[in-house]
Amino acid sequence: EVCDNHELETLHNPFPDGDGCNIPRYTLQQWRELSEGEVLNLTSPVMVSGITADWPAREHWARDALTRRYGGERVRCVEERLADVAGAPEAKLREGDNCTVREYVALMRDPAQRASAGRKYVFDRKPGMAHAMRPDVRMPPPFSSSREWQHYTFSLGGHATGVNMHNHPEAWNALVFGAKRWLLLPYDALHDWHERKRWIYGDGPKVNVEAFFRGRYAEPGVGALLRARGWDCVQRPGEMLWVPRLMLHTTINIGETLSVVSEREGHKLPQENRHLFVPNWREGGNIMDP
Repeated sequence: EVCDNHELETLHNPFPDGDGCNIPRYTLQQWRELSEGEVLNLTSPVMVSGITADWPAREHWARDALTRRYGGERVRCVEERLADVAGAPEAKLREGDNCTVREYVALMRDPAQRASAGRKYVFDRKPGMAHAMRPDVRMPPPFSSSREWQHYTFSLGGHATGVNMHNHPEAWNALVFGAKRWLLLPYDALHDWHERKRWIYGDGPKVNVEAFFRGRYAEPGVGALLRARGWDCVQRPGEMLWVPRLMLHTTINIGETLSVVSEREGHKLPQENRHLFVPNWREGGNIMDP
C-alpha cells in the first residue's frame, strides 16, 4: 500500500540478472537444535523462519491495532542519516525527536516525508516502550534464559528508510511486518576504513541508504564485488536475521516495516575496531559520519 510493485521489484533485485538471497536459511526447528554457544560461534549471518509465529505482536501490532494499543507511547524518532546502533552512548540516543507512535505513523505515511532528505524512523529502546511491547514478544531460542538478551529495541520505519553501514556486538532482528533488504560484510572483508568507505559509498558526498542501494550498489562491478565478499538478502515477515559479532551491515525497509532488535549486552567492541569508525563510540558507529 505504501509503494508500487515496480519500486518493490527494484529494491528486491537491483541487478539485471538477480542472484537471489545468499544467506543460509534455517527452519525454526533447525535453529532450536543449536546451543547459544554454537550460535555465538557462527561466522555467517543466518535467516531463521517462523520466529514470530506465536508472538501476540502479529495481532497487536497490525496497522490500526498498533495505534489503538500504543498510539500514545512516546518513542525516539530519528533522521536516518543520524541513525545508529542501539548500543551508542545515551547522549547520542537523545538526539532524536520524541514523538508518539500515532504521530510517527501519520508522518510515515506523509508523501512529504518520503521526499525528505532527512527522513525519519523509530528506533527506540527506552524503558517505557520496551515495557509496553514486551508482552507481545517471545524471546527467540536459544537466548531465553540469558541475561545478555533482555533489552529489546522497537524499530518502525516507512518505505526506503534504513540504516547506513555500521557494526556492533552480536544481534538478532525479528521482522513482524514488512520486508527488509540487507547487505552484510565480514569484519575483515575490506581491510581499512578508507577502503571500506571508498568501495561501499564511493568518493562522492554522503548518501542516504536508498541512494546507496539504487545508485552506488547498482554500479557495474560494485554490487557484485560487495556481494561476493558478503551476503545480500530480503527478509520477510516472521523471519529473524542473526548478525554475528562485528559484522558490517546496512539495511533498507521495503514498505512499512516493524521489527524487534536485541543486541548482546555487556560485550564491548575490541579496541582495534574503534579506529574504523568516527567518532569512537562505545559499541559501534556509522561509517558515514565524518
